[in-house]
Amino acid sequence: MFVCIACSLLRAAWAHAFPPVPSLFFQTGNHQQIPEHIVTAIEQDTTGFLWIGTANGLVRFDGYRFLRFSQQAEYANSLSGNFIQSLLVRQNGDLWVAAVPGGLSRYLPARAAFERFETFPIEQAAFWHSAQTLAEDQQQQLWVGSRNGLARIPASGQAEILQAPELTGINVRALLVDAENQLWIGHRQGLLRLDLNTESAQPKVFELVKGQSVLSLKAAPDGSIWVGSANAGVFWWQKHDAELRPFAASGAADTPSPVHDLLHPSENEVWLARLGGIERWQRTPEQLLNRFEPDPSDRYSLAHSDVRVLFQDSNQLIWTGSFGGGLQRYQSSQQVSMLRFSLKDNQGISSPDISSILELANGDIWLGTRGSGVDVLRPGAGIIARLQPGSGPRQLQQGFVTSMVQQQDGKVWLATYPEGIYRVEPQTLAIERLTLADALNETVRRFYIDSQQQLWLGTQQGLYRWQSNLAQLRSYPLMAEQPQADYLNAITEDAFGQIWLGGGSGGLYRLRPGEDTAKLVHFANRESATLSILGLLADKEQLWLDTPQGLYVLDQLSADRPKLTKITSGLKQHQAFGANLLMDSHGRLWTQQHLYDPNSKQSFSLPETEGFVVGTPWFRSYSQSRSGLMLFGSAEGLLVIDADNYQPTAGFPGLTLTSAQLDGQAAPLPGQQLTLAPHHRGFSLEFAALEFQQPDAIRYRYQLQGFDQSWTEVDANQRQLSYTNLWPGQYQLQVQSSNTLGVWNPKMLVLDVVIEPKIWQRLWFQLLCLLALTGVLAALYLWRMQTEKRKARQLRLQVARQQQELLTAQKLLIEKEKMASLGQVVAGVAHELNTPLGIGMTSSTVLLNETEQMEQLFQQKKITNQRMQQFLQHCFEHLKLLIKNLERSADLVHHFKQVAVDQTACQLQQIQLPDWLDERLRPYQLSYPDVRIELDCPRVQLLVRAQALEQIVFQLLQNCCLHAFSETSEKRVMVQFHLQGNECHLLVRDHGQGIPDELQSRVFEPFVTSKRGSHCHGLGLHLSYNLASQVLNGSIELQNTGPDGSDFLLRFPMQSNKAGKKDKAG
Repeated sequence: MFVCIACSLLRAAWAHAFPPVPSLFFQTGNHQQIPEHIVTAIEQDTTGFLWIGTANGLVRFDGYRFLRFSQQAEYANSLSGNFIQSLLVRQNGDLWVAAVPGGLSRYLPARAAFERFETFPIEQAAFWHSAQTLAEDQQQQLWVGSRNGLARIPASGQAEILQAPELTGINVRALLVDAENQLWIGHRQGLLRLDLNTESAQPKVFELVKGQSVLSLKAAPDGSIWVGSANAGVFWWQKHDAELRPFAASGAADTPSPVHDLLHPSENEVWLARLGGIERWQRTPEQLLNRFEPDPSDRYSLAHSDVRVLFQDSNQLIWTGSFGGGLQRYQSSQQVSMLRFSLKDNQGISSPDISSILELANGDIWLGTRGSGVDVLRPGAGIIARLQPGSGPRQLQQGFVTSMVQQQDGKVWLATYPEGIYRVEPQTLAIERLTLADALNETVRRFYIDSQQQLWLGTQQGLYRWQSNLAQLRSYPLMAEQPQADYLNAITEDAFGQIWLGGGSGGLYRLRPGEDTAKLVHFANRESATLSILGLLADKEQLWLDTPQGLYVLDQLSADRPKLTKITSGLKQHQAFGANLLMDSHGRLWTQQHLYDPNSKQSFSLPETEGFVVGTPWFRSYSQSRSGLMLFGSAEGLLVIDADNYQPTAGFPGLTLTSAQLDGQAAPLPGQQLTLAPHHRGFSLEFAALEFQQPDAIRYRYQLQGFDQSWTEVDANQRQLSYTNLWPGQYQLQVQSSNTLGVWNPKMLVLDVVIEPKIWQRLWFQLLCLLALTGVLAALYLWRMQTEKRKARQLRLQVARQQQELLTAQKLLIEKEKMASLGQVVAGVAHELNTPLGIGMTSSTVLLNETEQMEQLFQQKKITNQRMQQFLQHCFEHLKLLIKNLERSADLVHHFKQVAVDQTACQLQQIQLPDWLDERLRPYQLSYPDVRIELDCPRVQLLVRAQALEQIVFQLLQNCCLHAFSETSEKRVMVQFHLQGNECHLLVRDHGQGIPDELQSRVFEPFVTSKRGSHCHGLGLHLSYNLASQVLNGSIELQNTGPDGSDFLLRFPMQSNKAGKKDKAG
């Protein structure tokens, strides 16, 4: 009875401890993943996989996926049975499974299959099919405990059932090999120990538990052996002890419950899995620390009271397995704990919804709830009082407490929802409702006491200050462009005495000392002042702001337009930081969800799996104790964080492959190399970092060297890679994972990938194909060449035929052109000669008629002197006219002869410029004294057909003198000569009136003149064109013409001495 009372006192002390004792059980897997929520055994293999034995198969867990193995009658490589009794990872890494019925199986990871142990005589089947516990000694012998005795399987050799009298037929429930290589055997009738170092050793019987059913055996870190029994409690043995020692837990109840398993998380701590839950004991001195029991009102409590398995993995995480509760992971942290609501604890908090928190000057902590009033918590004593809602005049009218604050006089101000302000005397808990505040008719969202001990109230509509001397509230309008109402989420004061207000819809307001209006703050580096402020924290000369878009910091607080900067390092964009801003002694910024370090500019999410359980966090429900503890209220209770001693740390979990597929079909996991046979098209692999606390925080990336150019990064939900149609060869797959803080693990998973070639991808086949292709190409080439030659011959014949036809057509065309040109020339000649010849005919006819008349008069002897004189005068006039037109006809004929150029008449001559040109220009200067002719020519010696060149110069100058100038024009002609490479350029430029537009395109045609009827026949430029093109092998063009004159440019090639000799020889 005394022990029971002591245990009750210990449990009460544990329940009232503050900070609360950290204890959270996280459910892992549902009733489908863990069949029927029954866990019979837990083990971890050398890779890091967690194996869970159930009543309906074996489950492998990698932190993300539960892979279930079960017995399949049609598949020989399946489990031997489905009800798993025991699991053992041997020294060589093999996983052995004992199932009832069914016997033993060994897992083959390379094949993802099981090998059943069936090498025993048929008469021993009953023994092996009832195996229920396993152990391995230092000689790597496997020991098997059955309902019918004890057997061993040597590393090499036949299995043997021990026949010692003490071992025959016993129902073995637990086996353990200690550090001295002694085998401990727990069975239904007691405990035996067999020294495996001696062949003929006899089992040692422990009298203290003789006749008691031993259910569990465990070795502690110090080498001591711990024994759990069905009804006698717990015992332990230390080296050199002759007998077991009872542990205090053995007498913790009138009828001790069975101890199904034991666990030693540390040297001075032992856990007992009992029928009613889990007991956590201190070894020295023997003391019950706490007891974990199921609590239906607490989702983080133990799931079921029938706990059968306790297991601590390689990362020191504690796992529990129960019948009905499934698999759970225990989370405990010295820096993070929760004060949770429980229907089983009448002395606990009255509601899980903590809406406001206040630490009083005496150290008591008041917890305002959302409906149940206020719980007064005294650390070390628990809940010592409650302020519950009621209808009396001295009671809270509403139980939803929105904010609390303690004034300097010790009284606590308390606000409720939807309205109501109260003052409470902490010692007597006497409640006074402030009737003057009823005029507010609105909810007070936040109390705040500034450095002058003035009480400020932030409400749904704005800001108020309590005037204690007048016992009334004073309103302070919120001013943007005009006064506006806004609900206030936060109030704080900076180092300059300015009051800052966080508006939920309007933005950030500032009330400067001495002012009576809180004005909307505009920022120096942001156009819009509109922000939804969730939380504020003043730190030195900075102000931290939390908004739905993220965390900001405000600098230059005394300026009219302070500077606003958004914090982006490591934080998710457009996500609130958590509203309830607090700062620890290291300058780190906290909420119940995130941690940000301004010094390192690193941020961290505070995961639920590490104890940061908040469920739904309530804004403005937070406080910081004088000891530095941070308190946050939520729908799950009170979160307590020892922030000064918390450091985010994370190791690197082991990375491994969890499944493989070839062409979409399941395949065994590869070892160091994955080889794809020629008939395989591709492969898929799934991988996982074996992180069981925060698996979703792990990131992954992979790269197939030899194929991928860069890393492919994925999150925890996309832990798969696939490659198809790779070219044969050797590749290397690299997979890398991060830790929960996002740091990449330098150790990567490396897998060599070999793609075997198909027959058409092999070198000999490719060479054969290359030779065949070369032969085909050669044949094609020869055929093509023959075809091309045939086509070329046909084409040459066709071209020759077409050339002949073209030559014939050209000759016909030339003849036609000659005839057309001849017709045009004949027409021109006829036109030009017709006039003077017509005049001559007319004059001759008139003269003939006159002569005939004179002859008649002479015969008639009627000629008078007057008539004779008249006749003679007419004869002179008509003869002059006749001679004049005949001379014009002769002149035209002479020019016609010149148009018909004869190259042989123009021999090559050596001339010296500019002397040659000067001699040719001098006669024109004498003939046209009113025209000034200027010469610009370098001294050069030319071999040229001088007669043709002289004729062209003559025609160009004559054209200028006759046609270029008007009466008012400046009569000046410029003759320029220069060499351009192997080409001679002669430019004749007048400063006259230009050539009419209608004649510009026809100036080189015959009989084109602007002064027809003025003895100008229009053949000069045509003659020049023929001489330039046919004699000089050059060209002549009208380069420019206009009101300022015209430019004629003659181009012709220089002649070499070889050309001159050839010409002379010709």
